[in-house]
Parts: sequence; C-alpha cells; structure tokens
Amino acid sequence: MDPELTTLIAKPRAWQRWFQWPGVFILGVGLWSLVFEFEPVALGLMVLGFWGASEFWRGVRVTGDTLIAQGRVSRRTLPLSEVRQVGTGPMGAVWVRPREGRTLVLHMAEIRLDVEGAVPDIEARLRELAEEAGADLEPALEDRASPPKPYTPFFGW
Repeated sequence: MDPELTTLIAKPRAWQRWFQWPGVFILGVGLWSLVFEFEPVALGLMVLGFWGASEFWRGVRVTGDTLIAQGRVSRRTLPLSEVRQVGTGPMGAVWVRPREGRTLVLHMAEIRLDVEGAVPDIEARLRELAEEAGADLEPALEDRASPPKPYTPFFGW
C-alpha cells in the first residue's frame, strides 16, 4: 500500500479489536483439533477464531480515487466518482450510496488511523474525497439518517 496514494484509513475501535490475537490462538487450536483429533467442537473453535482473527484486515481505505471496504469475508470497491451520498446511520455507522447498486454500510469504519478522527470526520472526509474525484453528490444530510434501501446491513460486522 503506497502511503502517497492512500488518503484515508479507518478501522474499528480498539474495544472491537481486543481479541485479534486470542482469535488467532483459538483458530490454531481449532485447526489442531480438526486435523489431529477430528473433534466436532473444532469447527466451532475455527469459526470463533476466524471471527477474532478477522479484525486484522477489517477496515476502510481510500487509495487514489477508489474506496476499498474490507469486511470479515468480503471486499467491496467503489470508484469515488460513483458516490451519490454519504451519511451516518442512527447507530453511528457511516454509509455510502453509489449511483447504482446497494448502499454500503461501513460498520468497520469508526476511527481514523491516518490522522485523529472518528465517525463524523470519516463522513466529511469521504464527501470531500468524492467531490474531488468528480462525484455528483446530493446535498449533505443535516442529521443522522438510515441508509437508503437496498443496503448491506451486515457487511463489515
């Protein structure tokens, strides 16, 4: 990742990431149990371990003119020029509405790692970057609003 091209990096809050390393350990125990003992409990341990270990890669970044949102199991990319609206939902999650397709609810974007800042700053910075990329944005929302449907309610958890 070239720091020259990356203009925004956001991750979940620290309290959500506290179990990264225990997740790796639990995942390892699950794999060990599955390979050497073939315990049915091993599958549960692997799922739980994967959930914790996935905190390593969850996050949002803007590289060049592309928004890259990485969830636990899937990644979404969106050219910033395709952004139609950016807002914050009632529960505090930033969302991005493209011209076409589903609205992305970015549950994994709560604090900025590139500079000090949290959710309101992430929303403002995404709007600013989308405008710079040539997006035709709707007027900014004055208050928190639910993401427009259809949206990705569980993406990024």
